[in-house]
Amino acid sequence: MKRILLAVSALTLTAIVIAAAPLVGARAAGITQLPETTLTDHGKPVTIHSADAPVTALIFVSTTCEVTAAYSARLEELFADYSGKKVQFVFVDSNANETTADVDTYSRARGWKFRVYQDEANRLADKLDAHVTPEVYLFDKTGTLRYHGRVDDSRPGTKITSRDTRTALDALLSGKPVPVAETKAFGCTISRVKS
Repeated sequence: MKRILLAVSALTLTAIVIAAAPLVGARAAGITQLPETTLTDHGKPVTIHSADAPVTALIFVSTTCEVTAAYSARLEELFADYSGKKVQFVFVDSNANETTADVDTYSRARGWKFRVYQDEANRLADKLDAHVTPEVYLFDKTGTLRYHGRVDDSRPGTKITSRDTRTALDALLSGKPVPVAETKAFGCTISRVKS
């Protein structure tokens, strides 16, 4: 079993949602606790425990999505800026039409230093009610969902007025409440397995 900051066979994150504002996104879906879920790293089972870090940032990505591509450098910057601050990053590809080889090729081409785990049969995406890439979920050490939504408010990155994920990470790391716990994620639809 791997016990590094990023990864390690059956995802165990407990997501408890406490809502004060009108319910949207993850909260509207009624996400409370996340049962054990298996991610894979080149076919090997991987477990991430929220207790392993003060904050776990779970981010859905894709190798074919133009919006993920637009956010590529910003995702790498998030990882570089916060992994040293004890944020555990879990980048997940849940797309049924994307292979491990696709993920490896894409990650190398983009210069990503982080691993991307695969969510077979989009089990985790289903449990979290994730729909697009990129889509962000931030959990505290107890597994409580503290933020869900977008990375920021500007796809091209030229007119960012709200750095939502960074603001939420800064609040969580300083022990403060997240000012805006839910934003509308936008991007490409996750390609799920056909039932």
